[in-house]
Amino acid sequence: SASMGEWLPPNSVGGGRRSSKQGACAGSAVTRKHQWRRPAKDFVGTAPLEACKAECSRALSCGAIETVQRSGASGGTEHECYFIDVYSYTSRAAAAVTHVVPRPDGPSCFLKPTYAAALDRCPKPSPDCACCFLAGPQADFSSTGNFQCEDLAFGDLRGLDMWKANFEGVEMTCAAFDDARLLETTFKDAVAARASFVRAKLDRSDFDQTVLPHANFSGATLREAKLEQANLRHATFDGADLSRTSFVESDLSHATFFGAVGVATAQFDRALGLNTAKGLSRTTLAAALVQG
Repeated sequence: SASMGEWLPPNSVGGGRRSSKQGACAGSAVTRKHQWRRPAKDFVGTAPLEACKAECSRALSCGAIETVQRSGASGGTEHECYFIDVYSYTSRAAAAVTHVVPRPDGPSCFLKPTYAAALDRCPKPSPDCACCFLAGPQADFSSTGNFQCEDLAFGDLRGLDMWKANFEGVEMTCAAFDDARLLETTFKDAVAARASFVRAKLDRSDFDQTVLPHANFSGATLREAKLEQANLRHATFDGADLSRTSFVESDLSHATFFGAVGVATAQFDRALGLNTAKGLSRTTLAAALVQG
């Protein structure tokens, strides 16, 4: 697998045999967001590719970039940068960059390292992640907080007390929060693909519009927590306490709930993908939907 810092073509994630192949980003529901088109003279001392990577790194929704070189109107060379927006809250707009398609104009596609890890499998969490040293009760990692430190990707935060912390808009792909105390904590708009919350205390926490595909909440307590309009595709809630938890308008496609308690008091109004979720009995789900 790719290391945490490498930007590689989608073919090389997981050790693909065609890792040197390049082209336009392709996959499921891929849409391009044009960022800029600039003449070569704008890039004195820096490479266009590095500039595009830097901007994507700062945009939570960006999971990959596509760059292409063209002839400008005045005859010089121009460079274009596109973002591939991969994170969304409903299955109707879910995207996945899985391969490249050659094109005559010769574009190149590179996956953001955190997104590549979420596609493949997480590396071992590290206590030395960019902002891990700031973790503690009521710590504010958001862009409006005192720390303004928004990178907890691959972080090892297991067993820590982070009561009432603010993780709004934070990148926490593959972060480990197992056994952590996270009561009344805000995760709104964060990207937490494949994050682990095993046995974490998450009562009354707010996961509104949070990106959590493949997140693991096994054995966690989520009493009165809000997971609304969240991407919870393939998430695991086995053995979790879901008493009065709200999943309103979230995408629960292929999520699992084996052994979860309090499900009959949870809210599933307008949730997507319940027909593919596992571990929910029809009786329990019916009670939850009526109760909601």
